[in-house]
Amino acid sequence: MKSGVGGRGRRANDDCTGFNTFQDIIVDSRFSPFPRFFFLKIAKGMQRTRTFTVERGGETRVYNQGAIQHNAAVVEYTRTCTAVFSGLCAGILGLTSLYGFGFYFLAIFGMWLILVAKAGADYQRFFTSRKALLTNGFFGALFTYILSWTFAYGVVHVY
Repeated sequence: MKSGVGGRGRRANDDCTGFNTFQDIIVDSRFSPFPRFFFLKIAKGMQRTRTFTVERGGETRVYNQGAIQHNAAVVEYTRTCTAVFSGLCAGILGLTSLYGFGFYFLAIFGMWLILVAKAGADYQRFFTSRKALLTNGFFGALFTYILSWTFAYGVVHVY
């Protein structure tokens, strides 16, 4: 099925942003002629993807840089949406002080649990670590949360 500009096809379950699923970041190490250096690899469709290797406990893994960036963008998009919607909820509920910040921590931790559950038991196929999945972008989303929290609180409870 061809559609859109340039003849790119879309699956029926794709959304407009392309953030519908995680991409596998591990590349088969047989395709890595230089296991310790960055290199360009020709992938499907003649696209160039940057890959790199990591050695952990005697095991060498090759990671696809494009897939890592895509998965990080999916997590950042999800974290920002969670911060906005939880901030609006906290403002509408009239939470103030530490209850409001506790609501943020609860929402972000819940989002992290959902992402880990979606990635499944073999989360290392999609992310390099669970800790980075929880902590990356935490404070940036906190500022977004505070903005939407104070806006909703001001609209509902002050005016």
